[in-house]
Amino acid sequence: MRAAILLIAVVAVNSGPAFPQEGKIGPPSFAIDQESVVRRDAGGKVRWTTRLGGALGTLRPPHLLWDAKRVYVRHNDGVTALSAETGMILWHAQGPNDCLLLSRDLLLTTDDTAGDRARWVTARTVITGAEVCTFRLPEGAIAGLPHGQDRLLLTERGVVRLSPGTKGWATPLGERDRLRGGGLVEGGRGELVAFWYGPNPDSGVQVLRLDAATGEVLWRARCAPLGVPLSRYWHAAAVAVEDEQLRVTSWGAAGTFVEVLDLRSGKQLQRTVSKR
Repeated sequence: MRAAILLIAVVAVNSGPAFPQEGKIGPPSFAIDQESVVRRDAGGKVRWTTRLGGALGTLRPPHLLWDAKRVYVRHNDGVTALSAETGMILWHAQGPNDCLLLSRDLLLTTDDTAGDRARWVTARTVITGAEVCTFRLPEGAIAGLPHGQDRLLLTERGVVRLSPGTKGWATPLGERDRLRGGGLVEGGRGELVAFWYGPNPDSGVQVLRLDAATGEVLWRARCAPLGVPLSRYWHAAAVAVEDEQLRVTSWGAAGTFVEVLDLRSGKQLQRTVSKR
């Protein structure tokens, strides 16, 4: 089967994307602990624990995502959202919960149908979990994002906007590094962030910010690989947009890096590396 659709994530079971929390750049504040979700403060002290029971941290990660208000957990037959502040359960939505990805006010998942290997994207609103739309990815697409009546796609060749009108466009990626993983998220101000990487080599992560209306490239950046001398290597990556920062996180067999970029320029603001 082709690599994961919205993003490939083969990280540790108790890990989640390192989204910015409370204006601090540091380790994740949320984690799965057996059948519970736990929030810790900057010093590691537990702030709250919510026991959900059932299946947590199964299948392909990421199992846990969050933004400033909510925590989203792959749980049993769907996704459960908790209050980031209190841990209170806010909603549960049944349905696809593979390859979680947050894009502003949308929670995106994919569903691979075993029979014909059709690949579908389901978009839910983060406020209630209600389904906004579901659409099938065309052949060769790695990621998909709804944009009004249009569809934004990440393919092996570039980023494409499919439109029922006359506003469609295609922007080539350039260097692809054996592209098999990646995703698309809203960048704010009518802009789009695409990221891609090779999950098996130590490829680092390529990032592209562009105008969603025209496909014009605003900037390109590359987050460097770990530089580990491994003949067989895997890693997974995710991005998170919050305010004027873009955080790129890569988890791999030999370690993790987190790189924070300025959303407006693509300039590196901070990079932390942890090697195993």
